[in-house]
Amino acid sequence: MILTVLAITTSAFAGKANYYDKAFFNVKANFSNNEVANLKFYDGSALSKDGLTNAVINARHQLDWNVPNANIGFTKSEQNLANIRVYSLDIADQYFGLARPFQWEPNGRVVAVGVYDEWDVVKIDLNTEAMKTYKLNETAKQHVTLHEHGHAVGLMHNYDPSVMAEPVMSDGKIINLTQTTWNEIDLTNLSWRY
Repeated sequence: MILTVLAITTSAFAGKANYYDKAFFNVKANFSNNEVANLKFYDGSALSKDGLTNAVINARHQLDWNVPNANIGFTKSEQNLANIRVYSLDIADQYFGLARPFQWEPNGRVVAVGVYDEWDVVKIDLNTEAMKTYKLNETAKQHVTLHEHGHAVGLMHNYDPSVMAEPVMSDGKIINLTQTTWNEIDLTNLSWRY
């Protein structure tokens, strides 16, 4: 059971190799440090109905409050202006969460792009159907949500077998959905990048 379809093989060390090298921060010359510190977000209305609001809020807090020396922050926005859009969906598929990159078109629409393309918007889908089917508890839901937010800020999966505690960005299987905070390798990667 794969947590996400954004599985990309990478070398096993902290730093540049564990990042999408074209995440939306580092390719847009017009993004200032102030804008990165105030990423616009939108939370879909179904998150509350599905009991995922706290998991989403906690994931953002893990990025903007708990990463030493990083300049990441969030500002609530309208859906059409948001860089990070989070939705709760009932999809008959086996993934728990999925982060999908998009790019703004000149006409204001967003179009899907690949993870190695430049992106401006990330849509995070939290699949409540799969979460119900596999009886994910609150800890596992928090892990999934934090993991997908990691993708939204450009983190890749980490495959380092020497890491003592499972990093949030490990390629999630059902058996490892226990991390609800960034561990040392995740913090190092985030601090290094931001």
